[in-house]
Amino acid sequence: MTMKREMKVGLFLSGFFLLLAVLILSVGDVQELFKKQGYRVYAVFDSALGLEKNAAVKMAGIKIGLVKGIALDGRRARVTMSIYPDYRIPHGSKATLASLGILGEKYVEIVPGREASYYEPEEVMDSLPPISFDQLGTQLMSLGEDIKKVATSVNSVLQKDLGPNLRKTLENLASLTGEFDSLLKENRSSLHQALEDSGQTFSTINREVERVSGRLQETLNEIKGLVQENRPGVQESLKKLDEALTGLKESLESLQTVLGRIEKGEGTAGKLVQETDLYDEAKETVDQIKRITTSVSALDFGGGVQGAYYGSSELFKGSLYGRLWWKNRALLSAGFIHNPWEDKFVYSLEAGWRWRGLVARGGLIESRFGAGLDWYLLNNRLALSAEAFDFNRSPRPQFRVYGRVYPVKNFYLLLGLDDFSLAERREIFFGLGLELR
Repeated sequence: MTMKREMKVGLFLSGFFLLLAVLILSVGDVQELFKKQGYRVYAVFDSALGLEKNAAVKMAGIKIGLVKGIALDGRRARVTMSIYPDYRIPHGSKATLASLGILGEKYVEIVPGREASYYEPEEVMDSLPPISFDQLGTQLMSLGEDIKKVATSVNSVLQKDLGPNLRKTLENLASLTGEFDSLLKENRSSLHQALEDSGQTFSTINREVERVSGRLQETLNEIKGLVQENRPGVQESLKKLDEALTGLKESLESLQTVLGRIEKGEGTAGKLVQETDLYDEAKETVDQIKRITTSVSALDFGGGVQGAYYGSSELFKGSLYGRLWWKNRALLSAGFIHNPWEDKFVYSLEAGWRWRGLVARGGLIESRFGAGLDWYLLNNRLALSAEAFDFNRSPRPQFRVYGRVYPVKNFYLLLGLDDFSLAERREIFFGLGLELR
């Protein structure tokens, strides 16, 4: 039986539409079949969780390409992107992972740069770490709880007439402390490793102290031997000392005679004692000298050295500083710091004022204008500090928080978080310091 023409046409159309449906499901976007082949660029991320092949690549909200491949590059994810020929990506642009809403699919978002040149095929772009909504929610909840606790604790203090500026300062400090606590929880393993490294450092210091103590004992034994060998010389020195004491006795007798003449008004010194005008002028001069001496004695000099290790960068940062206190109120400090990232020295010059345990200061911090707060607790055994400087830096200034613990008077342990407002530059640092105060 011959097949009818209508049945042949129907089978042909059915097969055609079935093939078209398979192509649509496998490709995902029919329009991509008709687009010209684009050029490839790459980006490396710490994690590409949720990103799929053929995901969209967007810039300024416009789709400009597709993800063609995701591969492991060492411990990071290397993403291959095919960019449509009609679009160019300027140098300085950075790639990050984004999603369409909280539960939407992941795609690559390119933050455009401002340079005049453009990426060429097979070049690697810079990347930004993606923001996880789960981590963001947890941090926001923790931050809110900590802010609520701190606000309740300082509410009674804020009820007093301390002024709007102090209120705003304490609120900002509460926010920074909450974020610092959250970051410490996230980096618990890194902190534990840092403390273990500090323990090894203390063990090394202990061995060096024992070695120096042994050498000191040898030196004392040598001094004892020298004294025994020179015993006759010591006896001769004692004899000379006895003669010197005899001469001192004669000098005291002469001094007593001179004092008797002064009491009678003889000579210049006698006139000074007996005449009231000369005495008053001399007394006024002595008072002026005393006032100058008192002002100078109110000055308190201090200084020290500090070393800090940045774990993520694996760099060591050293500093040398000096401080001048006047009546334990006014502060003038200066220091030199080695910047290991740029391999150069920078300087700090600040002035401040102390009110009880709180010190407000401002000036140049690492060669950039800034300001800071220091809060001394537990009879100056604990110091909490917050700094902000380089206000002209894009996209935002550099912020730093750190604490110092003084197990002994002139020695402290250092732990802090630097540049925490930018995720790609945020680093925990720790170290030691020797301070003369």
